[in-house]
Amino acid sequence: MSAARSAADSRLDDAAEVAEAVRVLFEVSFAESSDGGAAVTLAPEAGGDSRSVAVSKSEPSAQMELEPGTYVAAVHLEGLGFGPVVQLSAEADVAEPIRLQAPYPFDLEFPVLDSTTEAPISGATMRIERSDLPSAWNTTGVVSESADSIGRVRFEGLGPGRWRLIGSATGYVSSETDFDYPGSQTRGAMEAGLVTLEAFYLPPVRRVMFQLVDHESWDDLTQFSIALTPSGDPVRFDPSGRAALDLGWYELPLYIKVDYPGPRASIRYLDGGLPEPDEVHELHVGGARELEIALEMTREIEEELRNRNPVLGVSFRDANGDAVKLGDDVAGPTSVVFRSVQSEHATITLETVETGTPVKWASRRVRLAPGERTSATLVVESPPTYIAIVDGSGAPLAGAGYDIRMIPDDTTWVLGGVTDERGRGAAIRIEGSCAICAYHDSTNAIAIDAPIDLSHTESETMFRFHPLEETFVEVLTTDGEPVEGVTIDFVGSRTGFVYFSDQSSGDGTTFAQQLFTGSEAIARLLLRERWSETPTFDLLPGRNVAVVHETGTIRVTDETKLESIRSLSLSASLADWQSVENLQCESTEGGALLCRVPVGSYEVEPPASAPYTIDVRDGAVVPAGI
Repeated sequence: MSAARSAADSRLDDAAEVAEAVRVLFEVSFAESSDGGAAVTLAPEAGGDSRSVAVSKSEPSAQMELEPGTYVAAVHLEGLGFGPVVQLSAEADVAEPIRLQAPYPFDLEFPVLDSTTEAPISGATMRIERSDLPSAWNTTGVVSESADSIGRVRFEGLGPGRWRLIGSATGYVSSETDFDYPGSQTRGAMEAGLVTLEAFYLPPVRRVMFQLVDHESWDDLTQFSIALTPSGDPVRFDPSGRAALDLGWYELPLYIKVDYPGPRASIRYLDGGLPEPDEVHELHVGGARELEIALEMTREIEEELRNRNPVLGVSFRDANGDAVKLGDDVAGPTSVVFRSVQSEHATITLETVETGTPVKWASRRVRLAPGERTSATLVVESPPTYIAIVDGSGAPLAGAGYDIRMIPDDTTWVLGGVTDERGRGAAIRIEGSCAICAYHDSTNAIAIDAPIDLSHTESETMFRFHPLEETFVEVLTTDGEPVEGVTIDFVGSRTGFVYFSDQSSGDGTTFAQQLFTGSEAIARLLLRERWSETPTFDLLPGRNVAVVHETGTIRVTDETKLESIRSLSLSASLADWQSVENLQCESTEGGALLCRVPVGSYEVEPPASAPYTIDVRDGAVVPAGI
């Protein structure tokens, strides 16, 4: 090869390298109060050196030539740090400019409250740090402040972006949360200089006592242990069958794990709530019903299950109403006896755990006879089945979360997961009515208690996540004014399971969701200072209006007098509202009740005198006189 030829080839290679470079245009928005120059700073997402190019209010655009790849970019302003971070992919077809926001200063203020009493926590320590910056850019580090006498915390001189708040206090469990500004969780404006955040809650440490009952068939109760799931150090029970767990932040149903002597374990969901501080929560480890399960499988299935650590389980609800799942490790066809079933109905399953998600190979629902052993057979003849979630066009919907529950939900049977890149996830074949909740974060789409048939023998069940229609709840006063800060639970009509919660914003509306039109859902208002005639209603596509009343309090000597007090405007007695669980009553000393009711006039009918009228004003406490 000649030298001239080599030189030509070299120039062609250089030209190819230049041609591969991608030109990216950045456009920067500045606040009115911004002054001085700034710089667009860019870094490869996989790590590497940063690059910068100067911009200003008078020259808000800048261009860079980049190697193809993915990057993070933000505007840096001296004294304020970095603005919001934008991720970008530099490819040959990049045409639109990348729009960035220059940082601008604001102060952040919020209350720190006890998560159970909502009382302010003075002296709580709050720390804040940027959570979206590459480590080389995060030069500010962690900033700390303490809550004042009314639990209020204020940070000064922050800039827009994603921030992480970490809170702690004596007697409370540390908690953290992320928020974006600008973002839906904050209220403020670019020029206002002050952003207010919703309350930061800290959960108090709570010690809960547990007591084993129905334990006569077990010799040594210290072989039992209990722990929080999915993580937590196990605590052994004492010889009398008592143990304590220190709980911090939790939601009901609370998941706990009880290890039995030997290989058996029990996962329990404390649906029925937690005991008072001076009480114990009973855990039944025996009972009048025994279930003997004969596990049968084909030789092909036995080979497939080898080295997958299959578990034979039984699910039911115990005497407390808590969901219980017992499991035994198995290696092949066998017979297992469960001695501690306290329910008339149970669901038995064979499952394996693969990549952290239970995969159910077979399942059936059984009815148990009281006071004797019930025998049932579970036959595994085919490999697991799957659910395929697709969109309206039939394309696979990757990253869709789902939960499947039996109707009625009296055996705790539940299956869930997230679909893979093919839109597939674990499912199961089972007779009976089932409901699915599916959701997809990127599209704000959700299905709640939609019917699904899992009784067939095919290897896959298709669920078409379509059609969708926008839905939201709007909370208004009786005068049509928006009400902010009302919490709404979105609940399955048939399962009673709370699938998500939201709060009404400044315009009275919740975040708009794309609701699957086959959903069977209700919305439930969680009211404290207000009252509604319909605190629970069907969630329909479109606008769902909830009207709430301002309230006062009527003091009544005892519960028997509720029938004698009637609202003149709403034509209902306090007893009527109590019968549909729409009356908030708090006991006072001497057994009297404080009943929160809508403002207005009420007729009182004493047993031995003429009726009279009382008026309830907003926030007032009015004795009924009976």
